[in-house]
Amino acid sequence: MSEVSYGMQCKDAFSYLEDSLKQLELRENKLRSFPIAIQVLSHLESLDLFGNEIKTVPDDLTFYLQSSLKRLKRLTLNYINCTCDFGKTDFATWIRSHAIKGVTCKTPHRLFGKDISVTPIEEFSKAIAYISKDAFSYLEDSLKQLELRENKLRSFPIAIQVLSHLESLDLFGNEIKTVPDDLTFYLQSSLKRLKRLTLNYINCTCDFGKTDFATWIRSHAIKGVTCKTPHRLFGKDISVTPIEEFCEYVSNSGHK
Repeated sequence: MSEVSYGMQCKDAFSYLEDSLKQLELRENKLRSFPIAIQVLSHLESLDLFGNEIKTVPDDLTFYLQSSLKRLKRLTLNYINCTCDFGKTDFATWIRSHAIKGVTCKTPHRLFGKDISVTPIEEFSKAIAYISKDAFSYLEDSLKQLELRENKLRSFPIAIQVLSHLESLDLFGNEIKTVPDDLTFYLQSSLKRLKRLTLNYINCTCDFGKTDFATWIRSHAIKGVTCKTPHRLFGKDISVTPIEEFCEYVSNSGHK
């Protein structure tokens, strides 16, 4: 096994092995980009990059990889960010067309662990941007858990209000920054069994801290609604964050 210095990638690191190396393991290192030195290993059949934070591979590098690594059967990568755009890249196309196993998605959550070689391109673009008002009407008396994470929702889906038996709602990764008071009125009237609501894009301003939504979350100890902004409140769970913390900066500024 050849040694590769931490934090360094030498373009000619494997030049003396180009006609012989069939298997190479570089797992659990600190690589953040695909090592360009690999392209000379024309006999390579298996490359293990598990645990390195390589989220994508640029098209220009893919051109050289697919020209030289014609014997590659397995490429282990597990940090891939499988966005819609990634699904259309030359790298993803190469992996699928040559059935190279081992490249799996880390994000988004709905694709976690999926092997790209057997995942149709359509799967990468399946994300919900809108939910009709009556989408869950036939489930109103039965649904207890609902996961809608990593979609493209920008407002709280009003269709949720009919789910009177709902105990857990996961909207993680959707850019929902607030919930209006008029919708909150219906939510707190109907979602009386709700114990967990996962939202992580909330803009926790002083005004937000005073909204009916924030008050409802705190008074009913509904876990999972966390602040994204401002930075000083990032990751704070609203259910256990006193209203004074939302306005702390404004209050302090007023005394200057």
